[in-house]
Amino acid sequence: MKKVLVLLIFISFVFSKTFHYDVYVFFFRVGEIKIQVDKDKSYAEGRTLKSMRWLYSYDFKFYENRGEMKLYEREKGKVRIFGKEKIYEKKPWIPLLVEYLKTGKVSGNDLFKVKREANNLIVIPLKSKRVKKIVIKGKEIPKEVVIYGKIKVKLKLRNDKRTL
Repeated sequence: MKKVLVLLIFISFVFSKTFHYDVYVFFFRVGEIKIQVDKDKSYAEGRTLKSMRWLYSYDFKFYENRGEMKLYEREKGKVRIFGKEKIYEKKPWIPLLVEYLKTGKVSGNDLFKVKREANNLIVIPLKSKRVKKIVIKGKEIPKEVVIYGKIKVKLKLRNDKRTL
């Protein structure tokens, strides 16, 4: 039974796509994010760089399986767990980016407005107090994602194969 389970997990990772993003605040690289998408499920994890942890410490793990979502985050030593509604309120960029990487689009609903300008997708979260606007740059695979809130955070697609 264990061999079958290991084989199924291996096959699911072979057919999934993995994306690595570097996180920038101003022009400083402060973190990294890994996103793995599959047809039915997705996984994302991110963390502050070790060299920046003295200033700010944040780690997260995001799981999505057929529309059900969980976000586990550790910020400054505090651990929190969020369900789907709270994720869209606190960190809406995570499920939006995952959906875009899976399907190539973001479908608007009562949680946010979506509009396309050239090769950019602009998302305005309606329920988020922290995030004011998300700009996804790139037609098929986002090369850059800009998150506007108290501070502007940029996610830049990594070209090399470094891993978390």
